[in-house]
Amino acid sequence: TIGVPGALAVTPPTGLTSTGPVGGPFAPSNQAYTLQNTGGTSINWTAANIQAWTTLSALSGTLAAGATTTVTVSINTT
Repeated sequence: TIGVPGALAVTPPTGLTSTGPVGGPFAPSNQAYTLQNTGGTSINWTAANIQAWTTLSALSGTLAAGATTTVTVSINTT
């Protein structure tokens, strides 16, 4: 029996939009994203932190079928 492939859904589907003066503080200072495997088999996921001024709470992981996890993107002191 072949399982239904895993599929990654990310919410919210928008990026982090923040405002503030040079050097901060910024509001909001972070955004939480929910990753959900909507498929029937496990998937491995990877995120890339390509901006020096952001920090991700996790860069990779495995989601079982139907599982969710949260990744938070934060503005750092850079």
